[in-house]
Amino acid sequence: MKAWQGWMLAAMLPCSALATAVEPPEASAATLQAAVGGHRLIVLGELHGTREVPALAGALAQRYTAAGEPVVIALELPRDGNAAVRRYLATDGSAQARRQLLAERFLRPPAPAHDGRRNQAVVELIEQVRVLRRHGRDVAVVLIDVEQSRGDAAWRDRRMARTLRAVAAALPRGRVIAVVGNVHAMRVRPEGPRWPKALQTPMAAHLADLMPYTVEVTARQGAFWACASAGRCGVQAIPASAARSRPLDDHQPWHYRLVLPQLTPAAVLR
Repeated sequence: MKAWQGWMLAAMLPCSALATAVEPPEASAATLQAAVGGHRLIVLGELHGTREVPALAGALAQRYTAAGEPVVIALELPRDGNAAVRRYLATDGSAQARRQLLAERFLRPPAPAHDGRRNQAVVELIEQVRVLRRHGRDVAVVLIDVEQSRGDAAWRDRRMARTLRAVAAALPRGRVIAVVGNVHAMRVRPEGPRWPKALQTPMAAHLADLMPYTVEVTARQGAFWACASAGRCGVQAIPASAARSRPLDDHQPWHYRLVLPQLTPAAVLR
């Protein structure tokens, strides 16, 4: 079964920060692919609204499909947009087709909040998938989120897990690459003073029987898009760090920490 059958404001960093050498997404994808091994469900836990994480997902899809493996990329965007994504993937990628995609409701953030998930880098990822398909690759995009206003955080994670389980079941061979917020990607609900007592059981924890490989994607410097308290949304800085990519022990909520040289905010869609 083919994978596709299975289922503007740019926030810029200072020039000095952007001058830092950036690791190509292909190199990060190779590092992660080696760590993942045979796991079929890969859950990338991102800091929202960056250029690098969608590029990483695209590079992983490129590597797996080049080896003959079907791939589905699952995005934390409302499922209502799946028909629009399928329509776009069937087009020639013309300017008119792009305009129609950008006008779709699933890419319009609910006012007044904007947590950065709807951004130009995600649109470019969808376009990359379209091009790969035109070249015969077995790859698709599926949206797995629901509108958060319809339920609390625990309900939302359960629903996303249910949808992602169905996506995985419809792809008996190949890889599912899910791109979600880093809390949704936790393989267990963490405990201890660092974590809020009210934290919901994360999406990936509901899928333990599928043996997901969960990844915290962070960086040694840069910024991302996020919403703080009282609905204030915007660019958030990442504290400078000398951390390196490494597997995590059983006391950590992810299997692996992928540390990129830098994260840079993507242009968010208004």
